[in-house]
Amino acid sequence: MTRLIDQSKLSRRDYKRVLMHRIHGGPQLDAFTAASRLNAAWSFFQELRDLGRASAQDWLARHYDAIGHRATLDLEAAYS
Repeated sequence: MTRLIDQSKLSRRDYKRVLMHRIHGGPQLDAFTAASRLNAAWSFFQELRDLGRASAQDWLARHYDAIGHRATLDLEAAYS
């Protein structure tokens, strides 16, 4: 959609550019197996919370100035 808007093939009046961002948990989160979905231990939830907070703080330190100005996630590159 963004490409079509930029090429003026879609009306800027009817369509809006969306600035995409993603905060990823990185290798620490990737290390969890599918079996971890069954882990309902409070300590595990606390570990996930702490990983999420650390990931968010790291992301904000690197990308805060981009918020509202430019995307930090290239959907095509990330998911193709």
